Amino acid sequence: MNATEKLKLLHELEIIGAETSNVCEEDLHLLWTGGYRTAKHLRSATREGLLKAGLSLALVDYLLRLQVAELQKAVEELRAIAKDLRSILYQAASTISKSRLLDVRHALKAVIVPFLDDPTLDDLLGTQTEATVWDCDTVEDSLREWAMKEIEEGMARQSQGAHRQGRQRVQWYSGRDNTIEIRFPGLRFAVSGKNDVVLGVKSFGTEELGAVLGVVLKKKLTRQGLRQAEAQFYLWQCSSQYPFCQVITDLQTGGVAYYSDGFDQEGYLRVVFRVFVDMEKLHLFMAQLVNALPADIEAPLRPRAGPELPAAFPRELPEPRRVKPERDPPAAPELAGGLPN
Repeated sequence: MNATEKLKLLHELEIIGAETSNVCEEDLHLLWTGGYRTAKHLRSATREGLLKAGLSLALVDYLLRLQVAELQKAVEELRAIAKDLRSILYQAASTISKSRLLDVRHALKAVIVPFLDDPTLDDLLGTQTEATVWDCDTVEDSLREWAMKEIEEGMARQSQGAHRQGRQRVQWYSGRDNTIEIRFPGLRFAVSGKNDVVLGVKSFGTEELGAVLGVVLKKKLTRQGLRQAEAQFYLWQCSSQYPFCQVITDLQTGGVAYYSDGFDQEGYLRVVFRVFVDMEKLHLFMAQLVNALPADIEAPLRPRAGPELPAAFPRELPEPRRVKPERDPPAAPELAGGLPN
C-alpha cells in the first residue's frame, strides 16, 4: 500500500464520518487488501467480511456504528424532505395563512359578507397584531365535555322554554375524530380540519354528512383562529348534506359565526360573517338556529315512493337563513383585484 493509496483510503473513511485517528497503519493495510477501498465498499461492509479481512473486533464495531449513524442521518433528511413536501401539498386549517385562505376563497369564488350592524373584529379581538402565526390555544380534550354542557346550558337559557321537534332530531358530539380533507378545484394543496364539537342529525351518528353546526373552542380568540374557522366552514359545508354553520368561541368574550346565504348576482358564494361580543348573544344565535330546525329534518332518510328517486336534503334552513350551495354555482366573472380580506 503506497502513500497515494493510503491518502485515498483516509479520504474515503472521512466521507463516511470516521475519525482517521482511530485507524492505524495496519488497519489501513487490512482494509485495502480486503477490498474496502471506497466509501461505497465501507458502507456495504458486513461484520463477517470485516472480520474475515483480519480487522479487530473494536474497529469492526466502530465501522458498523458509522453505517447505522449514516442510515439514521439519511432517514432524518428524508423525513425533513417529506415534511417540507407535505407543507406544500397539505394545509391544516389551524395554521392556514392569509394568502392560502385567499387561495381557497378564490377557488370557491367566495366573498366574505359582514352582517349589517354587527360589531367589528376590533370590538371582539381588540388591537391584536398578526404576530401569532401558530395558534396553540385549543381547548384540551378533558374540557370539551364541559364546553358542550356550557353551550347547551347557555342555549337553553336563551330558548325561553322553546323546544321545537327539530331539536329532538339532532345531537351534540365531539368532532375531534372527524378530520375532513379536501383539495378544492384549482388548488395545488389539500386543506384539512376538524371541529371540537358538532351538532348533527341523530340518524347520521358522528358522520359529517349530517352536521348542521360546528364549534371551534379556543382559550383565546385570535385572527389565526378565525382563519381556521373560515377554512373549516368550507370543509364542513362541502361535506355535510345540510346547510352548515361554523362557530368559533372562547366561551367567555363571544365568538364568530360563518354560514352561506347563497350566491350573489355575479355568481360569487356569499359567506356571511357574524361577530358576537358577548356569550349571551352568541348563545341566542345558536339557540335560534337549533330551535328553527324543521321537525322533518330526517325526512330525506325515510323510504321514498320510488327507490330511484333521489333523497331531497334541504337546500335551505331558517334562523339564520342558510343555503347549501349547488355543486355548480352560476357562472362568475374572473376576479379583478383579488378578494376582500
